[in-house]
Amino acid sequence: MYLTSISRNGDQDFKVKMLDHEIENKNKARSSLDHKIVFINQNLDKLSDMLFNKKSWSKFLNSITDRAKVHDVDIQYIKNQYVGEKGKFGHVLEISVGCQGAYKGIVKLMNELEQNTLVTDIYSTHLKVDENTSKIMADINISVWGVNH
Repeated sequence: MYLTSISRNGDQDFKVKMLDHEIENKNKARSSLDHKIVFINQNLDKLSDMLFNKKSWSKFLNSITDRAKVHDVDIQYIKNQYVGEKGKFGHVLEISVGCQGAYKGIVKLMNELEQNTLVTDIYSTHLKVDENTSKIMADINISVWGVNH
């Protein structure tokens, strides 16, 4: 009687086949969800560079001095001002860097400042020659964009 109750059209393995089919469909759905999770994680990693907090702020300020050393540029001052609102995307930080060095070193420094993980923009520069040393004195103004959190 039991075999008759689980059989369809004389197929005694009908119930087993039906459950195997359900398992196969659920495994396909799980695999699809796994791929979606990997995709979301990869994109969140890309977006994490746009998240702006005190840690990313301090890392960026530290990177300015590190990069200046590499290019033999002397930092005279770094001024920074927080300008963003929490939870909003936009202009979050303004930085002014005063430095002195060879023209080539300053240009390389500026290039690296714009090519970092944070979204940055050098919106103005003032370059002039120091008549005593023949080095370039630069005032570099940078804006940092991102999402405050």
